[in-house]
Amino acid sequence: MGRRSYSGEKRRKELMRKAKRDAKLERKQQSRADGETGTGPPIDWDAQVGGDGTPPESPDEQAESEPR
Repeated sequence: MGRRSYSGEKRRKELMRKAKRDAKLERKQQSRADGETGTGPPIDWDAQVGGDGTPPESPDEQAESEPR
């Protein structure tokens, strides 16, 4: 009794992986062509968290402004 060759099975699996990869790539290219930039709701830039924009004082500046 000889050893069974799995090369045909390996080849089929490899071709299936390649076909799946190519299909995914094609879907991505199609969505780009349709103008989809991403998923999710649009970003409200005015509602972003940020504060007043002034950086806090450094420890050196705080030490100079404190009375001794």
